[in-house]
Amino acid sequence: MTARTQQRPSGVPPTIDVYAVGWLADILRAWRCLTVPELAGHRGNAWRFLRQEWRYNVRQVKAGNWRAVRNSFNGYLAEHHTRGTRCGHGWTRRRALRDLYRHLAEVTER
Repeated sequence: MTARTQQRPSGVPPTIDVYAVGWLADILRAWRCLTVPELAGHRGNAWRFLRQEWRYNVRQVKAGNWRAVRNSFNGYLAEHHTRGTRCGHGWTRRRALRDLYRHLAEVTER
């Protein structure tokens, strides 16, 4: 990977959303409910999402569907509003953005 694909390609406006998905999103939601006093009333919902995801993964493990278990630990997605159809993904925000920039560079090279 070259240094050029790790930075934002020229001509691409910074209209990119980066957000957590999968278990990471549920863990962050639960953490916010525990630490932000205004969200204290939503703690039950946050824990419910974590329990649902846990039960889903246990069911998939028992069925031997390891791909579904692996995909539930997504991390972050980065989406561009107007250019490209592919998302960047990774365990960190930075990795998701770098992956998206790589996809956008591939599209602009064609």
